[in-house]
Amino acid sequence: RLAGLQSMMSNIETDTAAKELVFLALNDPHWSIREKAFQALKLVLPYREKKVKTMCIEAAIGDPKPQVRTAALNVLNSSFSADELIPFLQQKLADESYLVLGEALSGLYRLNPDLGVETALKYEKESSVVMTLKVCEIYANSGAENKTLFFKDNFEYFNGNNKSLVAKFWVEYLQKINYNTATLQALPVMEKATLLEKNWWIRFYLIDSLQQLQVFYQSQANEQPENLYFEVATEIEKAIDRILSEESNKKILHTYRQL
Repeated sequence: RLAGLQSMMSNIETDTAAKELVFLALNDPHWSIREKAFQALKLVLPYREKKVKTMCIEAAIGDPKPQVRTAALNVLNSSFSADELIPFLQQKLADESYLVLGEALSGLYRLNPDLGVETALKYEKESSVVMTLKVCEIYANSGAENKTLFFKDNFEYFNGNNKSLVAKFWVEYLQKINYNTATLQALPVMEKATLLEKNWWIRFYLIDSLQQLQVFYQSQANEQPENLYFEVATEIEKAIDRILSEESNKKILHTYRQL
């Protein structure tokens, strides 16, 4: 049944029968098919928009599987903007699943950024990786004040892919706040972590994050040469050069970018 649903998705935007089959799949006994059907609902809109919204709300409340509740919430978050959704999303912050809670927090931020940042503050010390990364993403997008230490602590705490994700959000945050001191404080922490990282693919992502930061500051320096951006861009470039002075890191960068 899952294969059949996936094959229909190629024609769903123009095939009314395929749209109706997606609605039927929302009640399938197997949760993975229900999840896939909710993901396909984005392609169904604006067809039967009111029904889509109603079924998403019902599933977000009552489906026993958190993956399905999360998929239903994602449709609401990405496709509807009514303020009436805010109380509902706040209600979903009490869900037992961090997957659902994270999606609800994303929706709150999209509808009301100030409320989203305020709510994210409550989850800074949550033990869930999902929630920590979601808070990082919200802070990166918003440029929330005084969150450099939050990023530093989580960057040093996490390992593997999670460390690379925190690095990505940290760099985005630094670009958003555009504060030279915060970037110069973050630089040695990122450089040290990159040099000590044993997993080559994580090292690549850390180097790539630093290079993105360097490109940003170089661009700022070109636009505002009277500012200190050039000095910061130079310091980032020096850090990258020290990292790439190790031949293995040069090979990692070259190999990964050929893929």
